[in-house]
Amino acid sequence: MDAKIADFGLSRAIPSDDHSDVIITTVMGTVGYLDPEYFNSRKLNEKSDVFSFAIVLLELITGQNAIIKKDESIHIVHWVSPLIEREDIGSIVDRRLHGEFDVRSAWRALQVAMACTRPKSLHRATMSTVLTELNQCLAMELSHNRETKERFSEEIYSGSYHSSEVCSTSTASYSITTLFA
Repeated sequence: MDAKIADFGLSRAIPSDDHSDVIITTVMGTVGYLDPEYFNSRKLNEKSDVFSFAIVLLELITGQNAIIKKDESIHIVHWVSPLIEREDIGSIVDRRLHGEFDVRSAWRALQVAMACTRPKSLHRATMSTVLTELNQCLAMELSHNRETKERFSEEIYSGSYHSSEVCSTSTASYSITTLFA
């Protein structure tokens, strides 16, 4: 996997005092990550970063770019929304995972991302809520990996598993905060 980090659309840090909005005359942002509310208000706030983070999260879940270029360019939020309505998780999650993921974890991560992309910043999730939810997604995924590993071990022991390759997964206990500390 190649790690790629893009800027989140803010060219200056938000002051640490009690100001919730900052007026910036020049915003250096990447198309697709910038809070759409900014285009009307010309103001950025902490929920602008929440929106940008959600776009990165959607990219990680789907394996798509923020702007998907096929016949026409479409924003990842507009691409994923109808698939969510159809409950088509198989078409949403990155195909490179070959179905090896916990469906509950994937749906929950999608719900978190979509809660962060609501049009009005006031209605978006907070980063503390996002952190809590993503830690729960991680716990579900680790549990799924542990169960998969145990099932493979049982199949191999009983002789019912006939592949020459066995996937090894870590069952170590991590949290999002320890992964990014």
